[in-house]
Amino acid sequence: MLGFVALAGLLAVMLAPAAPPDPPPAGRVEVTPVTINGSGCPAGTVSVAPAPDNSGFVIRLSNFQASAGGGAPTTSSRQNCQANLAVRVPAGYTWTIDRVDRSGSVNLAAGATGLVQATHYFQGSQDQATWSHTFTGPLQQDWQLSQVIDPASQVWAPCGEQRNLNVNSELRVSTGADNAVTSTLREREEHFYRFAWKRC
Repeated sequence: MLGFVALAGLLAVMLAPAAPPDPPPAGRVEVTPVTINGSGCPAGTVSVAPAPDNSGFVIRLSNFQASAGGGAPTTSSRQNCQANLAVRVPAGYTWTIDRVDRSGSVNLAAGATGLVQATHYFQGSQDQATWSHTFTGPLQQDWQLSQVIDPASQVWAPCGEQRNLNVNSELRVSTGADNAVTSTLREREEHFYRFAWKRC
C-alpha cells in the first residue's frame, strides 16, 4: 500500500508539575553533543542545533535506517543512536521534553514488522520517557510521528543542577515468512525535540 500516515500519542512516565508551562526564556540556550554512540550513527553523521526561538532542538542523523531479509546483513536489522547532550539554559529555569517529532518511510514485506522507538532521560536518573510505534507489512508509505508527553507525566531537569540529557533513537525490522525479500525502515534526517519551560 502506498500512502502517508500521521500518528500522535500520549506518554506517561513520572509525576511532574501540573501548572501550565512558562514561555521560553529570552536568554541563550545551548545544546552541545558530548558523546555520540551507536550502530546507526557512525562518526560524522550526527549534528545537533537548538531552535532560534528556544522552542526545542533538532538532532540530524544521516542515513538512519534498519533493514532485514534479502541480502541485508543481519546486523542491519537493529540500529540505534544515543546522544549525550549538554543543555545549558538561562539561570532560574527548568525544562523538559514535551513533544518529539520524527518522520520517514517504510517498505515492509508481508508479515514483516518495523519498530520506531525513542527514550530520553537525565544523566544520573532512573526516570525516563520511552515511546514506540510498530508498523506491520505489507506496507509501503511515508510516515510522521508526533509523540506528545502528557504534562502530568514529564521528566523535568532538576533546578540549579547541570544534568546532561541522554537521547536514544532505535529502529528495528523483523522479517516475515518470506525472508528472501528485503524490508526497510528509514528515518528522515531531522528529529525535533520540543521544550516546555518553568521558572524554578
